[in-house]
Amino acid sequence: MAELSNFQKQILFGQRGEPLYTQQEFDQALAAAKAEGIMTTVPDAALLRSRRIFVGGQSCAVGPVRVAYGTVLAAGQVLRHDVETPGLLVVPPPPTPGERIYDVVCRHPDRVVRNNLIYIGNLLALDQWYRHVRVGFMGRTPWGARCHAGAMQRLDEALRERMERLNAFVRIIGTDAERACFPGGWELVRERVAQALEVRAGSGSIEAITPIVAALDGATWIEAIQRLDADAAAIVRTWLKSWVSIIVDGAGKQAPS
Repeated sequence: MAELSNFQKQILFGQRGEPLYTQQEFDQALAAAKAEGIMTTVPDAALLRSRRIFVGGQSCAVGPVRVAYGTVLAAGQVLRHDVETPGLLVVPPPPTPGERIYDVVCRHPDRVVRNNLIYIGNLLALDQWYRHVRVGFMGRTPWGARCHAGAMQRLDEALRERMERLNAFVRIIGTDAERACFPGGWELVRERVAQALEVRAGSGSIEAITPIVAALDGATWIEAIQRLDADAAAIVRTWLKSWVSIIVDGAGKQAPS
């Protein structure tokens, strides 16, 4: 996980030099550009069936990036693009050397927004996984229950922090870029996401997986997940993907899953 890009002073000052933002606001906007790399997706990761992602020594990713399962990132590389095809050995090309004018706030704000929304959707799916499935295993002991409570608190913080960061990023990219990313307006998208986060504690959406979860009782966590048959695993995966879609599809066509 790394900084997305550096904003220039032109964001902080207008043509006449008047501050458009305070230094604190500018620093916050810089922080908002930091986005997580999605090295896994919750609907697949939760089922413990996918090939591992291998990141070679001295390698890193400039977020936000999405990386498919089975990817092997060669040693000593910097990944700057999405890898959506599973099972590839990736040796990214180096940047073109030289000096050139740099006057762009963010070259691809639509991609940044899309990947952030996908990330938030996966956080929401993980929240549901812990809320309705992991709780039955972690709650078997007092210390496990406390760990579960801590995990839920961290997930809540992560969801709200990501929305705050994305909101700050949208605020800084400019009106034209915002309209391109959100034809219906960012405020409408933000309201939809906020509604999804507020209702996530409900139990009305778990009917599809209730019999599957009940059948896992008595096994250890790893045993329980690995003994799910293909049909049960498909049902669980679809259920988790539905939570990702609440965020991604609710935001508009600019953020396909």
